[in-house]
Amino acid sequence: MLWSLVFALALVALYALAVLTPFGQEIDARSLGRSFFGGPALTALLTFLRPGIPALLAVMAMAAVVVGLVQRRWVDTSVCVAVALVLILGSGPLRDAVFVRPLLGDFGYFVNSYPSRHVVVGLALAVLIVRLWPWERSVGAARVAMVAAVAVLAAASVITFAHRASDVIGAVLLVGVFAPVVARGRVPTATQAMNRRPPLVWVVAAVTVAASVMVCAPSRGWVALGFSVLVPVAVASLTVIVLRVAVPERAVTRRGLQAGTPPPAE
Repeated sequence: MLWSLVFALALVALYALAVLTPFGQEIDARSLGRSFFGGPALTALLTFLRPGIPALLAVMAMAAVVVGLVQRRWVDTSVCVAVALVLILGSGPLRDAVFVRPLLGDFGYFVNSYPSRHVVVGLALAVLIVRLWPWERSVGAARVAMVAAVAVLAAASVITFAHRASDVIGAVLLVGVFAPVVARGRVPTATQAMNRRPPLVWVVAAVTVAASVMVCAPSRGWVALGFSVLVPVAVASLTVIVLRVAVPERAVTRRGLQAGTPPPAE
């Protein structure tokens, strides 16, 4: 599946750049605890939200599974649960045995942290919730809520020193590898997934590039501002794409998917 390959290559490329090179580790370590906005009150709130968001998503996911079974969506429900379990149970061993962090200098704490398990769990549950969402009229609002939840979770992980920026972005890419499985192979094209609002795509790309330049600046203020923008924007943008691949929107399914036919109604 092309989407899985693209996400996998991006996951490995980010690991190679941010974890396996001294330059990448140095820049990545700058993100730890960086926040241009707020202060101790914001940090305290995010410290509460970091474990709270996955817990809330877990409750919502269990409810979605029950509703899916009641509606007899056997295949969708089984696939969603299986993928979520693989990601939740497999992300830890993958982090510790595959994406290991070599000691290349004094760049923050020395521990395997790529990708962030908190963000993997949050997004895996978010994908399940949106895929099994039972009310078609409000599924758009559910998408927005899930994107916001994952972005806040990622920002909280970075600002509270739990993870570096690459860890949370890599987590989204890892979930993206399995997005076509959730969609059961009926995935949108790149144009359908990314180009529904072309001006917005260009704005997001410009903001991401600008923030990436800021994080390399010598000024701590610019670094803090850059990461305060880069982390939520990058995570939210990638989460939107992951959700659109895993759960194509109605406008996409009406035009046809890569598998040739829209998914059957269940």
